[in-house]
Amino acid sequence: DTLDAAIRQGIIQPTIAVMPNGLDNTWFVDSVDGAQPIESIIIKDLIPHIDSTYRTNPDRRARAVEGFSMGGWGAGHLAFKYPELFSAVTMISAPFHRHDHFPQLHPIFANQGDAYYAQDPVTRAHRQPERLRGKVRIRLWVGANDPNVHYHRFFDARLTEWGIPHELIVFPDLYHSDGSIYQKLGTGAFKFYAEAFEKASE
Repeated sequence: DTLDAAIRQGIIQPTIAVMPNGLDNTWFVDSVDGAQPIESIIIKDLIPHIDSTYRTNPDRRARAVEGFSMGGWGAGHLAFKYPELFSAVTMISAPFHRHDHFPQLHPIFANQGDAYYAQDPVTRAHRQPERLRGKVRIRLWVGANDPNVHYHRFFDARLTEWGIPHELIVFPDLYHSDGSIYQKLGTGAFKFYAEAFEKASE
């Protein structure tokens, strides 16, 4: 409803929102054992299906990804791994764990630290900052009372250290809830994407 209102108010260009189900604890990656290829389904099947079925602009500059909690981690993973497909990303209340603190290391990553870090958005930003600078707009959202707030503050500091432009917004008095953030920001939340999508019409 908020996106629809933003479109009607001219805050953002006409936009299609696609919300895939990430299933239980897939973290939007392909599991090591191949049983849950969520990442491949999104990248190889879903995006081409949307572009071939609906009246989209298939330019990467007209496509963004966003997620909350597990989905926030997954959104960062997808945007940083495929900057040729996405121009912007919002990571909301994402738990940027070290592998030894990651609650679902098994079975998605088969208890393999290397398998985890091969997909971890923080690690990818550290190892390949040049793929993100000036290419992917990055936004971090988290409530001040969210248990993941320290992860966002840490990631904010690291992105600054690595010279990757981004923005962090910490919302006072909010907990682990993307709905509360959208209620606070309203239609203005979509200005971030509108500015990213403007380049697609140049």
